[in-house]
Amino acid sequence: FLVAMGIKWEECEAAAAAAGEKVASLKKEGAEKELIDGAVAVLVEAKAALKVALEEAMAALPLESDEYKALQAKVPAPPKQSKKEKKAEKASSTTADADKEAAQKAALDAKMAAREKKKAAAAKGAPPAKAPPPAAPP
Repeated sequence: FLVAMGIKWEECEAAAAAAGEKVASLKKEGAEKELIDGAVAVLVEAKAALKVALEEAMAALPLESDEYKALQAKVPAPPKQSKKEKKAEKASSTTADADKEAAQKAALDAKMAAREKKKAAAAKGAPPAKAPPPAAPP
């Protein structure tokens, strides 16, 4: 779509704005999902080209200049995660938490079983059995 090398950031900004307007109009019209997805892909690409062009323009300016700060404010934010991506991320972290919790429960169960065995042996008058060391968590 756009190659930022050699293209002025103003042109990239205009292309990104046009792509954004296209997405908005397609959504307003209730267009098919495939059309909207295609327009969103073009918008994401245009914003990436704008970011590169702005960073190239900023590299030629002193850090404390007003023009540098103005260009820095124009750098587009990274795209937000979709609900689907957030859900997948949450599920993966939940799985890790569940695995850790299961390992802790297994260690606690083993410890309680050893205590019960020791109590039962003491009740029968047998010498106390030495408990095995607790299993290390994975």
